[in-house]
Amino acid sequence: MTQNIIRSKFLIHWTGKDKYSSQEYIELLEGICKKGLFMNQGKRKKMQGKNNSWIKRDIARTCFTEIKLSQVKKHAEKYGYLGIGFHRNFVLEREGNPVFYTQNSDKSHIIQNLSFIYGRIKDKKEQLKALEIILGYLKPMSEFNKNDNLEYYDEMEWRIVRTDEILKGGYITEYEKGKYSIKIKAEDIKIIIFPDQETQKLFLKNQYLATFFKSHSPIMVLLDDCKNF
Repeated sequence: MTQNIIRSKFLIHWTGKDKYSSQEYIELLEGICKKGLFMNQGKRKKMQGKNNSWIKRDIARTCFTEIKLSQVKKHAEKYGYLGIGFHRNFVLEREGNPVFYTQNSDKSHIIQNLSFIYGRIKDKKEQLKALEIILGYLKPMSEFNKNDNLEYYDEMEWRIVRTDEILKGGYITEYEKGKYSIKIKAEDIKIIIFPDQETQKLFLKNQYLATFFKSHSPIMVLLDDCKNF
């Protein structure tokens, strides 16, 4: 018998980790509505494997999480207190995918073999581009050799990775040289999670956002209320 697994239809993009005032959160949201979801190039941290092997990921991507709203408080503390939610189909239509979790340790044969492949194709442009897309979806389950605490594995992360295909297809744009964003419309945003009530009040008073969401109103909740979902 096949058992149906209940999954959230909403994938949440979290942002605003370094923002502190309610006005800054609103400016951040306004910027996203104008330019789209920003694609982060990442910090290019090493992922390490057996026999001192390692790889780095260097491709623009945007991250989402599938975890239930009742569990997002800790996640928001790590990645940002402003949540913007989309239907799963929005991500799938833009070639999004759940990340591929792997060990980040001296026992990781996956990293070892990816490092081996990289070494064989690093001078071959097309093959390297294909590998970089795969690496864009790769995520460690933990910091190096900390397998007793798989802190990233519980995040149920999805990503949209920048590819030539979705760039040509018009789903993403290069808003500055080397900087990309995913185009969005008001109806794409299904839920907004505000860090506090003051930020939500400023949202309701913001003229640009009122115009942007004139024909579509997303669900609006406060971060503290998510524990009741």
